[in-house]
Amino acid sequence: MAKQIQKYPREENNLFDPTTVIDHKQKPSKEDIRKVIVEAILDASSKTRRNILDASDKDKLESLEQRDLRLGKELFNYFIKYCGDPAATAHSCFNKHYSEVAKQQFHNRELQMERMNSGWRYQFIAKNGAKLTGRFDEISDMNSDESDFNVTVNFNEPYHGAQKIHIYVSVKNRVNTMGGQDWPKAIEALENAATNDKNRVGPFLGVFGIAMDRGFRNIKERAKTKSAISNNVEVWKSDFFWPFFFFF
Repeated sequence: MAKQIQKYPREENNLFDPTTVIDHKQKPSKEDIRKVIVEAILDASSKTRRNILDASDKDKLESLEQRDLRLGKELFNYFIKYCGDPAATAHSCFNKHYSEVAKQQFHNRELQMERMNSGWRYQFIAKNGAKLTGRFDEISDMNSDESDFNVTVNFNEPYHGAQKIHIYVSVKNRVNTMGGQDWPKAIEALENAATNDKNRVGPFLGVFGIAMDRGFRNIKERAKTKSAISNNVEVWKSDFFWPFFFFF
């Protein structure tokens, strides 16, 4: 049977109705919740070391001088990639010793690592916590830049012949993790990932889960036209995001 692509929600400003899908089947115990949180901390720290802190085997084969030279180049590359505009950067660095600039850049990079670690931690908590509730049929990693994980959840009653909806989730610490100009591209990328997922049949929803900001839900609008960037992608703040995926 040919794959049927249905978009969801179907109308403008029509937010996903959580009462149309099955509820949580069980409440995790305090010990289960504690285990999920501890594992998330460990997994996020492990991912940070692998992806950011350069814990490779080649460290063992390098001399201290070689290692310092390599890490110095990496820090300089970070400075080039993440510095402000050229004039402001030149002004802030004027008459400063290179070691002082390096210390500041190292501090900035450490803060960025901490934010990334925090984001991964919330991602692991949401994904692994969802496994404990019995609400979701499938929970899997996407292994893509667009979404952190995806789930399927059954409708209470078939929706246009579909038994379940696919939800593609990207977890962010706060709404301002991305600038206003970045939201349209991120939303379009998440929707494209869902639309082109060859393993999906039926309706889908893209979700940006906001781990820390209080509030409920909205659909992002374009600044000039006030029209929805996508009717198929919603922003779920913490008061809606956490209860949907993790039954406390």
